[in-house]
Amino acid sequence: MCMRGLRTLCLLALLLAPGAPSHAQSLAPSERSESSGLTLLDVPFISQSELLCGGAAAAMVMRYWGERGIDSDAFQPLVDPKAGGIRTDALTADLVSRKWNAVAMDGSNDALARELRQGRPVVALIEDHPGTYHYVVVVARNPDGVVFHDPARAPFRVASTAEFDKRWSATNRWMLILTPPSSESEPRVEPPAPSEREARVEGCDQQIAEGVRLAQHNDLDGAERTLASAISCPGDAAFRELAGVRILQRRWSEAADLASAALARDRSDQYASKLLATARFVSDDTLGALDAWNIVNEPRIDLIRIDGLTRSRYQVVEHAVGLKTGTTLTRGRLLRARRRLNDLPAGYGTIDFTPLPSGLAEVRAMVAERPVLPHGAFDLGVLGLATAVTREVSTSISSLTGSGEEIGVDWRFWAHRPLYQLSLAAPAPWRGVWKLAATRERQPYSAVFAPTVHDAVQLDVADWASGVVRWQVGAGLDRWNSARTFRSLSAGMRWLSPGDRVDARAQVRTWFGGGSDFQRGDVRVVARSSARMRGVVVVGDGGVAAVSSAAPADLWPAGDTGRARPLLLRAHPLLGDGERFQTERLARRFTHLSTEVQRWWAVGPISAGVATFVDTGRTARRIAGDAITDVDVGGGLRGAYPGHAGALRLDFAQGLRDGDFAVSVVYTSAIP
Repeated sequence: MCMRGLRTLCLLALLLAPGAPSHAQSLAPSERSESSGLTLLDVPFISQSELLCGGAAAAMVMRYWGERGIDSDAFQPLVDPKAGGIRTDALTADLVSRKWNAVAMDGSNDALARELRQGRPVVALIEDHPGTYHYVVVVARNPDGVVFHDPARAPFRVASTAEFDKRWSATNRWMLILTPPSSESEPRVEPPAPSEREARVEGCDQQIAEGVRLAQHNDLDGAERTLASAISCPGDAAFRELAGVRILQRRWSEAADLASAALARDRSDQYASKLLATARFVSDDTLGALDAWNIVNEPRIDLIRIDGLTRSRYQVVEHAVGLKTGTTLTRGRLLRARRRLNDLPAGYGTIDFTPLPSGLAEVRAMVAERPVLPHGAFDLGVLGLATAVTREVSTSISSLTGSGEEIGVDWRFWAHRPLYQLSLAAPAPWRGVWKLAATRERQPYSAVFAPTVHDAVQLDVADWASGVVRWQVGAGLDRWNSARTFRSLSAGMRWLSPGDRVDARAQVRTWFGGGSDFQRGDVRVVARSSARMRGVVVVGDGGVAAVSSAAPADLWPAGDTGRARPLLLRAHPLLGDGERFQTERLARRFTHLSTEVQRWWAVGPISAGVATFVDTGRTARRIAGDAITDVDVGGGLRGAYPGHAGALRLDFAQGLRDGDFAVSVVYTSAIP
């Protein structure tokens, strides 16, 4: 039988949900079965906050056994603010002191099922969020799903058995069996008989049809109870239709879990995939929504809108992002378009989509173009701050011809190690970005090496092969101290996680044709607990850099404060007197690992923070002497403007090996 009435109600809910799509689909009939329905224990529901969820769960079970005048407030003295609620041992001890039979244990799925078969609801502790735990009352279970009362949310929540067990196992499957004071091991009050609404409708199809009928009459509580009792039926109809009820109730996370369970039973269920997509989209999981829609080869791109352009031509940006109308929008395509847009030399932006009827989607890009030249108090202030800290002027001319290009000018006005660089970057005709740069840099040394003057011309081409993988190849000409000219080739790969929390890069470069050959290789991985500068953020940064023996000294890696080299060893600055590289700190191989804990606050439009860190570095294959291993510890201040490249870092660091102490002020393009 086709449940068209419930589908109509669900699709109406999808229309009312902001930005959610509507699709007229037919519902496949449920499989016929004479299997018995799932019996729900008639546990009264008590709503309460998360702090008192343990008391509410206990009160629900006590009322199930006939206790009156009990509610969650009776357990208020047990709340431990440091624990974020009521501790399990405190709850158990309190119930025992009330002369109730309270047995807490590390349970199992078999033990849970056994207690429910005996008519005993079970208090379970599950993981609500990572590191946060929550009491619920389980009222029914079978191999497919679990039905439970959640005192902080709603009664008769349904989760797939696998999802519930995943959350339950985080607490070692803690469960509490609570029965009333007994006399000769018999309950003081018999468990109440199931209500008429719980009476099983014969046959699975009839049960599901009854749930649909109740939903059609806007009896959503009755519909969820009836459909929840049918989750033991074969096929996916009960999970799918219950997901539809959750959509009507705007309980999006439960709708997503139920729709996922339905798809696990029948991957071809188009209606379930669209319910899952809608629940995820409304919950701001746009990439997950695309995964669900893609099961039915939707949505197709109907229109691409690009807003915010002032000088760059529309066709240039549209070609750069690489999306085409009429094609299916997938997770990978959307991610790659976002990456390509942020690689645009003349600006940066965001790309998202809005679902439309008939399986279509409108893609919307918002671009923030950089000004032709820095202007305005804020831009000039940032430029002035960066220049004062780094003693280096870095500016650019953006999209002068409307092609999305950027002309960069960089001048480091240090007396002994000046740098001059002129570059041009632009979107490539084949997509991706190309960049041509000409550089001259002088570098003196504290000993052994004579100062080097390095002239270089480098052409690099890069593009995103997918939403997470970026490739780069390059070729160039290099000359040191006006001697012979070397030719060079380079190749690199970058892997950036979809949420930007893990960034792994590897690059190799070889020089040849100047009388000798030499190489350099770098591997670096940065991982952070959050890509946003909010609250507490933990950052790990590690890797290795190495050069061959014949490489010129200015290519040798070293640890530093971030001023002359990006690899951090903040109690040991590489630059010494006269802006000279300290030769004893240079290495042909340098291995590093930095761990930093940051705490961020929003101060108006600015992000400000404090940090503590540990830098570890091993400087090996030095010009003379054995390898040295340094561990530097310290703390500092952070400042950044979200949406703008660059961050200010003030660090105080102490070396544990040699006691060296350093204070550094660095303006960097990233944190740390």
